Amino acid sequence: MIISTVLDNSDRAKQAIMLLWATAFLLAFFTLLNLLVPADAEDDLLAVVQGIVALVLLGLSIITAVYFIRWFRRAYANLKRAGRRIQHDDGWAAGAWFVPFLNLFRPYSIMKEVWNGTFQLAYAQQPSHPLLRWWWIIFVLTSTLGRVANSSSRHAETA
Repeated sequence: MIISTVLDNSDRAKQAIMLLWATAFLLAFFTLLNLLVPADAEDDLLAVVQGIVALVLLGLSIITAVYFIRWFRRAYANLKRAGRRIQHDDGWAAGAWFVPFLNLFRPYSIMKEVWNGTFQLAYAQQPSHPLLRWWWIIFVLTSTLGRVANSSSRHAETA
């Protein structure tokens, strides 16, 4: 039984995918730039370009996160609209990313519900796929490594 009309989420998905690819390419360019810039270059034009690219990457990463979370929340809310029982209020699909410690497992459990629920609605079966687990493991590891690197760089005496 459908409770209400499922909202189209395809535009949000396309926007999120496009931004994820743009962020990945810019991150690859930034990584290459970091390999080319000497550690002691302070006034070099390449170092200025590196700083500008870093700021653009930060802004693009924030925009990408916003668009991904918009898609994620609507995908979760659509499960309920399609008559599926969901474990959490759909607001948690957005809010769980920002609550310390909860953000280590709640977004994964919600994504698992979206994955399984969508697959069941489309194909009447529930898949068992390791991609979802690997996505979350990589996300948590890169987030943790990023925080450790940021913390250690604050205490560094040289570049």
